Amino acid sequence: MATDLAAFAGEYYSEEVDATYRIAVSGDRLMLSGRHVPTEPLVPVTADTFRAGQMTLHFDRSVGGGAPSSFTVEAGRVRNIRFKRK
Repeated sequence: MATDLAAFAGEYYSEEVDATYRIAVSGDRLMLSGRHVPTEPLVPVTADTFRAGQMTLHFDRSVGGGAPSSFTVEAGRVRNIRFKRK
């Protein structure tokens, strides 16, 4: 499973909100961190959807089908904020 998780790891940037989130593998989990986001685990919901606190991240593998190229965030009334892999 750690091999699969490694595909998600990296830095993702949103021009819309001028923010960068980092996703890293720690043991057998993914961890999310950012400037205004405390480091917390990403809990799997489906193969490409994870939750972190009140946020839901939907990863997109449509470009090439391998590692995700981006994800969108939903958090309360905020929806579809796109973060692209750097």
